[in-house]
Amino acid sequence: MQARKLQERGWQPKWFMKDNEDDCYCYVGGYWEAREQRKWDDIPDIFCQSSDSSPCAAEEN
Repeated sequence: MQARKLQERGWQPKWFMKDNEDDCYCYVGGYWEAREQRKWDDIPDIFCQSSDSSPCAAEEN
């Protein structure tokens, strides 16, 4: 539910892009590299399971 609210405000998936012709999402790359390097710093917590600095904390106020 929180992910849907963020999408309604303009949030876009980092590793996927929507194809307007068939309304599907296509992988654009980058996930496996980020996973290998364990670089998640620029990834928002859309499921509200970590710190108070997540976008979800602002939603509760």
